[in-house]
Amino acid sequence: MTVQLFNNMMLLSSILKISTKIDSVLPKPSIYTMPLYSNNFILKHHHYNTEFIKNIEYHNLKCWKSNCIFQYYLDDDYVNTVFKVDFSINREDKNNTFIKIDYLYINNDFYDKLYKLNTGLVLKDEETLLLKHSIFKFIENWATRRNIDKIVIDIHTNLLRYNSELKDLGFVVTDTPSILNVNWIEAVKILNYNT
Repeated sequence: MTVQLFNNMMLLSSILKISTKIDSVLPKPSIYTMPLYSNNFILKHHHYNTEFIKNIEYHNLKCWKSNCIFQYYLDDDYVNTVFKVDFSINREDKNNTFIKIDYLYINNDFYDKLYKLNTGLVLKDEETLLLKHSIFKFIENWATRRNIDKIVIDIHTNLLRYNSELKDLGFVVTDTPSILNVNWIEAVKILNYNT
């Protein structure tokens, strides 16, 4: 598990876009250079393999805004959530490896606006868009690192979120039904490394 603090969204977004290791890009903060009290974005990345399925690697990435004393955060991730994403790298079938986005929530995204879910921190539309692109670039970086050329996400058959958020990212709707819900289908993005 890796936890990193960021004092602004641009730095957070930039780190997500350039690396899969969120703690290796920035210098380690010193207690002498950090402010005693601050309000930071906390980014936590946790990844693990299961004992039963050795060819699937699970990742959980969450970000929230928290009050901090030195580098210790005081608020939990459910207070001021910025985003949460769960994805798995599936290499069970060597001829069909893919990354599956199991859960995706971005503050002030399509579902937040549609169902008015957000009651705390609300990001600006530009910040939400910036984070969306950064999160998908982070997942694409994992695909590149593992030599995987396909990213899969489940979408509702009404295609509202797809048309609003995923179509412009290069995802294509398929006829493959979701395993978890009959009202959902898969959308796929094929990564082309030759261009």
